[in-house]
Amino acid sequence: MDQVSTQDVKGMVYNNCTDSGLAGVKVYFKVFRDEKNIVQNIETTSGKDGSFLFKGVNIRSNNVYTYAVYIKSQSGIGAAFASLSRFTGTTIYFHNYESQTFLKSRVTPGFFNLTLYLNTAIISTANDSVIAMFKQLKYKNNVPESPYMFGGGSYGNQSTQKGNMGDYPMGLYNITIDKWRGGVHTTSYDSIYVGWADEKTYTVNW
Repeated sequence: MDQVSTQDVKGMVYNNCTDSGLAGVKVYFKVFRDEKNIVQNIETTSGKDGSFLFKGVNIRSNNVYTYAVYIKSQSGIGAAFASLSRFTGTTIYFHNYESQTFLKSRVTPGFFNLTLYLNTAIISTANDSVIAMFKQLKYKNNVPESPYMFGGGSYGNQSTQKGNMGDYPMGLYNITIDKWRGGVHTTSYDSIYVGWADEKTYTVNW
């Protein structure tokens, strides 16, 4: 016999890029029959600490019903607008006996664009160069199998180089700048924070 109980399904939208909750994300509670047919779909939005609550939803004892908390993804590839920036969502499936589990939904928001300007106007020989590498180490710790760094450089007698980077995780990037001039190598360090759907520029001066 199928019995229905009223329960609260709780969780948190967790940002892989910042190790914190993420507000303003649409979260969906879905009920499936026979693991294929959606019989219920409820929407809410995560609060300021990333928390979400589906209050008083029906949980059935019959095992033909399964449940999911779903957050939509979008690729961000070739996005024309900041609102279409990369966002890697997730789906957490669970059974009736797991309905009181606190659901940590891990997501990865991306930035819209980072423009790197390499101002190398006084490079005078073909052997002089500058390279800047950007690394998102917090994201690497959370999702070690995914790309977490990018960079650009200028070599020889190029006066200025510009590169645009998108479709990468948001967050704090550590920057390593290597310069070679007249056979002398120097390294300097910096950082930049690029937010969700954000657009920024960073300039490396020779």
